Amino acid sequence: MWTFDNPPRAQWKERYGFEPTDAWLDHLRLSSVRIVDGPSGGTAAFVSPDGLLLTNQHVAAGQLQ
Repeated sequence: MWTFDNPPRAQWKERYGFEPTDAWLDHLRLSSVRIVDGPSGGTAAFVSPDGLLLTNQHVAAGQLQ
């Protein structure tokens, strides 16, 4: 795991030949959300401009019940 202010840029470049721009990292950061539902929670990511989120089932279980 890595934080948005300290991504493993050297590792990405070495392993994948990928050099993300600051704009790309900002887009990634602004596309993620933290969901808290009672004692549990998790993360999600926006996957559409209409607000569709992608997350794991256990993160949304409280709302689905």
